[in-house]
Amino acid sequence: MGLAPGTRAPATISIRDAGNEIGRFSCTGPDLAAASIASNEALWATLVAAIGALTLGAVTKQKYSNEVTQATTQPTDGAAREIKLLVQYQVSTGANTGARWTCTVPCLDTTKVSYVINVNAKDVVDPTVGAELLAFIDAFEAFAVDPANGTGEVIIEGLKVVGRAN
Repeated sequence: MGLAPGTRAPATISIRDAGNEIGRFSCTGPDLAAASIASNEALWATLVAAIGALTLGAVTKQKYSNEVTQATTQPTDGAAREIKLLVQYQVSTGANTGARWTCTVPCLDTTKVSYVINVNAKDVVDPTVGAELLAFIDAFEAFAVDPANGTGEVIIEGLKVVGRAN
C-alpha cells in the first residue's frame, strides 16, 4: 500500500549524541500553503523546542519550511541516539481515521518520563506525568498530520522507551 496522492510537508530534526552520532526525528506536518505558513511554522517551532527539552542530545538541524543548521558542541552528558521515545499515534480525522503510525525521538532523557507500573510492560511511558512530556504531546498533536495524505489530525495513543532495534 503506497501513500495516497496529496500534499505533504516532511518535517525532520537531527540530534547529535555524546558519541557524535546523529539520530533523527521525523513526522509529517501541515501543507505549507501561503495562507497558513506562518502559523504552521510557529507550531513547528513549538515542537522543536519541546523535543529539545526531552533529549540529552544537541539539535543540529531542523527542516520543515526551510532547513536550519545550528552550531553545537558534542554533548558530554551520556546522550545516546539509541535510547528513544517511541511515539505511537493514530489518525483521528479524515479519510484515514484509525490508521496508526510511529516515529521516534532519539537521545531521550529518561529522567523526563515516568513509567506505567506494569510487570509485563516496563518500557511503557505514563503520558500524564512530566512537564516536558506533556509539552511534547501537546506540540506533536498540534503540528503532526496524517502521513498518508497530509490532512487528518493525529493523537498520540502510546509512548515507550526503546533501544537500538526500534
